[in-house]
Amino acid sequence: MRYLIGGAALFLAGIAAITFFVLQALLDEQRLEARVAEAVLAWTGYPLVATGGVDLELLPQPVLTVHRPRLGTVEDGLSLGADRLDLDVELWPLLFGSFAVDRAHLVRPVLELGAATETALAALADRLAQPGTNWPIRRLGVAGGTVATPTGEPLLQDVAGLFERAGDTGGSRFHAEARLAMVGATSQFRLEGQLGASVADRPLPLQLQLQAVTDGVAHRLTFRGQLRPAAAIREIAGEVTLELPSSVAPLAAELAGVWPALRYSAVPDAPLGLTGDIALALGEAAAPRLRLEQGSLELAGQSLTVDLLLEGGVAPAIDLRLAADRLVLAGARADWAPVASGLADSLPPTLRGPLELRAAVVEWQDQTFRQVALDLALDGSGMLDVERATAVLPGPGDLAFSGRFGPLGGRPGQSLTGKLEAALQNPAELAGAFIVPPPLFERSTTLAIETDLDWQASGLTLQNTDLRLDALQAAGGLAYRAGEADGLPQLALWAAIDRLALDEVVDPTAPETTLDGLLDLAGSTDLAIDLRVSRTSLGEARFGSLTARLDSTDGALAIERLSLNDVAGSAVAASGRLHAPSRTFALDLALDIASLSRLLRLVGREPPLALALLGPLNLRGDLAGDPERAELTAVLDADFFAARGAASITAWRERPSAALAFSLEAGEAAPLIRQLAGVAVTDPLLEGPLTAELEIDIDEGSLGAAVLQLSSGELGLVLEAARREAGPGPLDRFDIEVGPLSTETAALLYQLATRPLDLVPGPLARWRGYWPAQVLSWDWLQAPAADVTVTVRGSDPEMPPIQIIGQLGDGAVTVPAFRWSGEAGLIDAGMALSTRVDGNGVDLTLDLALERFAADRVLAVLGAAPEALGGTLDLEARLGTHGASLRTLVGNLEGALDLVLTDGVLGAASPAAGGILVERLNGALVVRRGVVAPEADPIDFAGPDGVGRIDGYADLLAWIVDLELALDGHDGTTLVRQRLFGPLAEPAPLAAVTATPPVLAE
Repeated sequence: MRYLIGGAALFLAGIAAITFFVLQALLDEQRLEARVAEAVLAWTGYPLVATGGVDLELLPQPVLTVHRPRLGTVEDGLSLGADRLDLDVELWPLLFGSFAVDRAHLVRPVLELGAATETALAALADRLAQPGTNWPIRRLGVAGGTVATPTGEPLLQDVAGLFERAGDTGGSRFHAEARLAMVGATSQFRLEGQLGASVADRPLPLQLQLQAVTDGVAHRLTFRGQLRPAAAIREIAGEVTLELPSSVAPLAAELAGVWPALRYSAVPDAPLGLTGDIALALGEAAAPRLRLEQGSLELAGQSLTVDLLLEGGVAPAIDLRLAADRLVLAGARADWAPVASGLADSLPPTLRGPLELRAAVVEWQDQTFRQVALDLALDGSGMLDVERATAVLPGPGDLAFSGRFGPLGGRPGQSLTGKLEAALQNPAELAGAFIVPPPLFERSTTLAIETDLDWQASGLTLQNTDLRLDALQAAGGLAYRAGEADGLPQLALWAAIDRLALDEVVDPTAPETTLDGLLDLAGSTDLAIDLRVSRTSLGEARFGSLTARLDSTDGALAIERLSLNDVAGSAVAASGRLHAPSRTFALDLALDIASLSRLLRLVGREPPLALALLGPLNLRGDLAGDPERAELTAVLDADFFAARGAASITAWRERPSAALAFSLEAGEAAPLIRQLAGVAVTDPLLEGPLTAELEIDIDEGSLGAAVLQLSSGELGLVLEAARREAGPGPLDRFDIEVGPLSTETAALLYQLATRPLDLVPGPLARWRGYWPAQVLSWDWLQAPAADVTVTVRGSDPEMPPIQIIGQLGDGAVTVPAFRWSGEAGLIDAGMALSTRVDGNGVDLTLDLALERFAADRVLAVLGAAPEALGGTLDLEARLGTHGASLRTLVGNLEGALDLVLTDGVLGAASPAAGGILVERLNGALVVRRGVVAPEADPIDFAGPDGVGRIDGYADLLAWIVDLELALDGHDGTTLVRQRLFGPLAEPAPLAAVTATPPVLAE
């Protein structure tokens, strides 16, 4: 018993001694910390520092707690720190000196990424690929963790995760959740994965799925492959799938603070999917390398194949090749520009390597581009070489560009230089996919251009440009510089053009819009323009050279020369200054007319042949004003005359009001009239100097009044036009006074007016019997209603003037009452002329009364021989006709005439006897279809020699007369039997019978 008790005591003492020494070792913090650091170093390769010490709790479960542990440094690539690390250790191995951890738990860890993160990840991958016995922990949990960027800013917060190992050689699985640490961010992240069983010298199977949820939409990245450890290169290879089912703009905006490239919209705002075989190599000696083969990219409904090789390190390199059968780029032009700009700005400047795109068909902005090929190369200095950019353009056409772009990486001073060549058809359609096509393109069918291009953020330069647009050929250049500080942008344009259609660049119906566009440009851009065009045209008209040299500074436009030559042998030029903001202007105008005939033909008027003898004309003018008011003065110099003009216009762009005054002086009227109208002046009344004064008032866009005073020798003409009542509307009162007017002067004036008014050519005396069949224009009867007063002063100053007052309106002109009285007699008349309802000419009615008129004067007016009839004539006529020409008007003449001849003589009968004396002749005549004849019986007359009668007719259309005259003595003897036949002006006597006393029977 004593031995039993002693042995038990000895055993207990041994146990106590062992426990004392073991517990002493277990409770030694320095020894515990060293053992933990040794185990962590063996697995991770990084030393562990427990800045807060360690402690061990044995009951109820041994738990070793490391306070404020820190693993690695930022310089190592990864730095991990935490509030504490709880390790569930196994007691029995611990008692015998071993350190076995079943589970571990990190509380509020912070993982900081460093500049050499890929090196740290490479080491981690190597560790994971080792056999499972080297992984000392079966289960690792994380709670309240944070991942920080290399700059120390939190990236992910509330990280919670779990890593579980199935066994020493079995697979493992892990998952983690976190949220973005940015203020206002809503994205949630989840990472899930599995590791296969690790076998020495065999790849480690690996599956990963990363999911980001933003605005209820999940974006996923899935990987299925292997982790291949090696002595020099560690590689993760497998199949990757990227699913971005909707816009990633919210996620990109939240991540932009971490990845600045996303600020440039490097990720398209459209659904995106990517699948392919990927290999990521992470090595200590070699730079990391990413390879994507047989990739399939789905972007905004487009499918592309992708092959990518990307190498990191000190000298990063890329080899990217994209190909597609068909690309349909929907949306506006601006939707894709940020994508290209963002991708370019996100590339590191030291990256080098080729970039290639091939597309059989590209559809953009309703245009189809074929065989699109882009061969680019990054040179490692931040520049992009465009080795080749080609495409078959719609139309069809070809495009080729080669040059250089950069620097990349968002650095300032970007530029694009190179040579552009393009040839296409229907340029307006293609230009509409990029810009608003200029008017010059709208009707063009072909375009070819070659130019050296230099684009920078500060401006654009085109040099050695050769442009062909249909028949137009141009050579020159362009330079544009953006404005700096408060200065305006600058635009310089110089070009030599073979031919130019002016109506392609200037709207002939509204040329002021072109001027407004130029002034708007000058107000926003400093200009320097030098254009020279060899040949120009406007519609069917052909002109000579055009020169435009102008410049502007701060909106002040100076026109050095703007000229157009060979305008039907003439030249027009302008120079001066315009101020774009205020629209004020002061211009010098010049028009040199070498041939007025050619200029008239250009505007569709056939000039008289004699006008070809007119010498050159020189017009000089000054035009100044602003949008509210303009002042014009002009001087015209010619061989035979000089003219001056002045105009003051207000509100000239909308409803102008103006006062215009023009004057003309010629030393001799005859040569000027002969050259202007081709008419020889023989009337002495027109001989002498010629003067003309014209004054015109315009009221809010309508003529308010006009006065023309013209004198040629002794002849004077005054024309006054005004309104009957004040206010807007057409001129409706015209007063015309002309005289002294002789028959010869009237004939000459008619001849002068024939061509401009499209009248029947004269002289009028030739018409009788040969009445013109020319259809006259009666459109002037449709003019607005007006009162017209015509006053004619004759060549005899003793005769009172003739004044005719008429009204025009409703398609008719009427002279309700005309009365003239003089020594020659009294005229009382009324006339109405109106357009026929059927549109076939006019209807004319005339009421005429003559009292105490000399018969010979009436015959002279009618073109008959004045000596055929003498005496005093009283006449009343009621006539009417209709027609469209003089011939039809004369041929359709109808009516009645009552005439009385007193104290007269029929001079055409018995000329040897001095004619037949008539004391009184009273007859009634009718007119039917232009034929005048007695109404019923022959016309009787009485005279001192006896009683007579007249029978027959006068055909006005044929202008012939057929009359029979008979005169019997008071005693019944036959005195005269006479027939007159032939032209009304000079009828021929056919037979004459003289009465002889009867012979009485014895």
